[in-house]
Amino acid sequence: MTMISVGFGALGVLLFLGYVQFIERTLSAVVIYRQGNGHVQVYKKDALTHLATEPEKFSIDAKAQQRIREVASGLQGVTLVTPQMEGVGIIQNNDRTAVFLASGVVPEDDRKIRLAGSAAVATSMDDFTSGEALEEGKPSLWLTKQLKQVLDLKPAAVGEAPYVQLAGIGFDRRLNASDADVVGEFSTSIEETENKSIKVPLKLLQDLYRTEDASRMVVVLTDRELTPAVSAQLQQKLDTELPGYEVTTWKHPAIGKLYESVMGFMGVVFAFTGVIVMLVCVLTVQNTINISVLERVRELGTLRAIGFGKGRLGGLFAREALILASLGAVGGIVSTVIVALALARTNLTTTLPRLSIPVPVSIQLGAAGFVAVLIAGGVMAALISYRSAKKRMEGQIVDAFQTRLLSFALFVTATLVGLGASPAHAESPPAAAPAAAQPAGPPSVDALREWIRASDLARGGYGAYTWSLTIDSEEPSGRTETSYRVDVKGDKALAYTLTPVSSKGEQILIQARSMWFMKPGLRKPVSISPRQRLSGQAANGDIASAQFADNYDPTLLGEDTVDGRAVHKVRLMAKRKDVTYDQVIFYLDKENHLALKAEYLTTSGTPFKYSLMKYGNKTPGPNPSPFISELKIVDSKYANQHSTLAYSNLKSATHPDNLFNLANLGR
Repeated sequence: MTMISVGFGALGVLLFLGYVQFIERTLSAVVIYRQGNGHVQVYKKDALTHLATEPEKFSIDAKAQQRIREVASGLQGVTLVTPQMEGVGIIQNNDRTAVFLASGVVPEDDRKIRLAGSAAVATSMDDFTSGEALEEGKPSLWLTKQLKQVLDLKPAAVGEAPYVQLAGIGFDRRLNASDADVVGEFSTSIEETENKSIKVPLKLLQDLYRTEDASRMVVVLTDRELTPAVSAQLQQKLDTELPGYEVTTWKHPAIGKLYESVMGFMGVVFAFTGVIVMLVCVLTVQNTINISVLERVRELGTLRAIGFGKGRLGGLFAREALILASLGAVGGIVSTVIVALALARTNLTTTLPRLSIPVPVSIQLGAAGFVAVLIAGGVMAALISYRSAKKRMEGQIVDAFQTRLLSFALFVTATLVGLGASPAHAESPPAAAPAAAQPAGPPSVDALREWIRASDLARGGYGAYTWSLTIDSEEPSGRTETSYRVDVKGDKALAYTLTPVSSKGEQILIQARSMWFMKPGLRKPVSISPRQRLSGQAANGDIASAQFADNYDPTLLGEDTVDGRAVHKVRLMAKRKDVTYDQVIFYLDKENHLALKAEYLTTSGTPFKYSLMKYGNKTPGPNPSPFISELKIVDSKYANQHSTLAYSNLKSATHPDNLFNLANLGR
């Protein structure tokens, strides 16, 4: 019984240990190779915290990339040093759009990383599933199968590749877009990102964001065991030669999140399973020894009579258990090897936690694991046998399976508090006082809407104009200035980018609540959202003529003052989702109903930015009226981040309808 118990226990522990190690090898390979993280990464200091919100400040410039490559390449065990870039934006196929998470890679370096992964774990770490290879300098990309389905991407004509359009905010805080041919399909292997990931050549992503910077430098080693030593050496060298950079490894929580979360859970499961198996073995061995002592009472009495002590007799039982347990452990080891070989021959696959790809099961245990189980099984059986035999011979019978059940009940008595009775007689109410004159009621919704309409007229709504617009933005990364010519007719507008020179020729067309972006080189206009950032704190919808009266429902909140002027405070709730803001609070001048201030709120009602307005312009014509001259938009959390929209050269205009025809955009 001892041999069988230890044998099956060893088999169970070894198989589960082998499975945990299989998961560990696979997940580490996915993080290092399939995701392209490499073994060691170099970021600008604090970039892991701020890179997503301030990429222009926390990315690595071209000069630093070259210096890091030189420093890292000189370390022992380093096989590859390559720049990578991460980005987010909108991907579009005709009328289908989705958010994308992009990995910008040097195609040849990315291929080397994937091949190194396949060699390291004897399992394919190639995320490429079909199509053609990426080429540096060619506007092409891979996307996942799920993202293809989201975009409803159909095969192109023979000899052609289907293409999509990418839109994002550049490092200069301006909107940009690019065309890209879909040449292949890949898999991230992570369930959470399978419906939004794309892989593109580094140059394409840099062009989209108008930069030569990279998010990080990735270092690949010959062996992952070298990771701690190489990362420490690289950090020391960079601190001396290129301060301001930090070195991380593939196990960093922000990089190896998949590995850390799954392996942390599996460690707990393995420990729990190991304890259960050990308890089963202990109880089985203990019960076997108890029975063995009872069956050998005469022999034990004879041995005691000729001078054998209890300790010596316990040693005999211990040696017997050691031999039996060792034989059982050897049997468990042999069984484990047989099962592992059988699994290798069957090519059985499984899907691991949070992975979207099937992985061939592979149980690989080293000699250290087998030896540890052999020693642990033998020592455990020997110690338990010695202790149990000695106690049994002392008459201390221990029933291993006896348990005592304790039960107790607790009843809580609730006291009901009776309601006090109403007084039998109530005093008569006092006589009603004469009715006082009632003040005028609040304005109706229609009246509020007319107030908002008057405010809209002073900001270009419902008219036909041409004006010049300059957006001056202050951001942590620096100051940017962009100028436009804007043609407006009712709910339609067309904005032409004039400066900077690099953006000249870009156009934004607005038709009611639909918007498109076009620039030289694009095959067709890109559909954009009014809520997307245009420049600095200004959204795309901010350059359009204002028509809040038609798109929002007003509610009067009360009165307030702005710069010493009495104002009505009016909340506007969006009627639909395709407008620029969900909620806006307007502060309308009581005298002329011009908006002096606006607060922009999220759906939950939290302000995220506000604007201040000035009306230094006059509408052209015989009856001039105030017209907006400045709109300053300020981040509610960071007052030093703001954009000022300056309006000038206001003119009345008669624009033909075909000027705002989407088919003519870019011509």
